[in-house]
Amino acid sequence: MSPGLSISVTGADEAATAIRAVSDRITGSLRPFFEVLGADWEAAFQGRIDKEGEETPWPPMSETRRRIRARSQTPGDFPLLRESGDLRASIVSTITDDTLDVGTSLPYAALLHFGGTTPPGSMVPGARVPPRPFVYLTNEQVYDAVEMLQTWVYDGDVPRG
Repeated sequence: MSPGLSISVTGADEAATAIRAVSDRITGSLRPFFEVLGADWEAAFQGRIDKEGEETPWPPMSETRRRIRARSQTPGDFPLLRESGDLRASIVSTITDDTLDVGTSLPYAALLHFGGTTPPGSMVPGARVPPRPFVYLTNEQVYDAVEMLQTWVYDGDVPRG
């Protein structure tokens, strides 16, 4: 059985059309393509943590967080979501012959990404956490991925994005 390509693209109709155009030409494992694409997307998501939002700057650190950092001796100018480095390090790719998943399985990642209220038992229960999105693709990244896929399918080479 040869792998197919199933993808859902919202707001990027040209990209979806281009992907559908090459999907019938894929006859083998997508793993080589996914290995390069996954590494690029990991770096992009990690970069947003390093640059505190990159394309869309995040809200500033709260006074409560500043006090906690002062007590823990974490430098105040250290990137907001890099206090321990666990979140950044948890962003990984899971790859098979026909799937690519890039993200994190840390339980608190969704709260940091989407925002919300800290749960009971946390360091500061009931605190409001503003959204600080870091796991998403820009239009440029979607189109770069399509271009990489086309190059791989037609030329047999996976260029770096």
